[in-house]
Amino acid sequence: MSLSVARFAVTRTTVGLTGGVQLPVEFHVFPADSAKAAATLAVVPAILRYFDQQIGPYPFPDEKYAIAEFGRPSFREGQTITHLGPPLITGGAGAEQVVAHEIAHQWFGNALTVASWSDIWLNESLSEYMAWRWIRSARGDAAFRALVDSARVAPVAAPIVPASPADFNSLFGNATFQRGPAVLVKLEALIGSAAFESALRRYVHAHRHGVVRTADFQRACEEASGRPLDGFFADWVRGTRPL
Repeated sequence: MSLSVARFAVTRTTVGLTGGVQLPVEFHVFPADSAKAAATLAVVPAILRYFDQQIGPYPFPDEKYAIAEFGRPSFREGQTITHLGPPLITGGAGAEQVVAHEIAHQWFGNALTVASWSDIWLNESLSEYMAWRWIRSARGDAAFRALVDSARVAPVAAPIVPASPADFNSLFGNATFQRGPAVLVKLEALIGSAAFESALRRYVHAHRHGVVRTADFQRACEEASGRPLDGFFADWVRGTRPL
């Protein structure tokens, strides 16, 4: 649970999503940052529409999506609300990848919740992968390839799965934020973009508002592609084969 209390400047709007949904969108920011926030967060409706179309319907259509500024120089996601610290509200586009990642958590982490910390990559790697997808859509292939290339050379000490609940870096380190999304890019290349996008939608639809394990995601990919993927998951998800 996160609680932020301040004299916020509040902006409210709506964004049209699939199925005729008019989703309330709210920004609660410190008054001194309101002008910068308007510029930094202007991209939020477009990201929501993009994910709604790519992954499946926004999971909480009767609620909202909100961003609240908080005093920590960091960022945190929660169900239907994201907290951003002042360093990310710059008036520019520098926080776009973080904002996209946190929005993706509404699907990967909130609508679908991991059954065990050991599978935390299903929250973090899939959210980061979707942030990369947004960057490709918004800024082009070169920006996307730069993210992939950087992730491929990031040092990783252990496999993505199982992550160790006793080791913070295992849960929230390079394995989940760098190797994980890079492995998903590799998986998409292996089975084809059409099959991979179908797998994402199958996976989200089948487990909406439920718990998930890595086996569930693998099964969705196998069903969408029509091919076994035990070897791939053994090498790159449960193993440390170089990318």
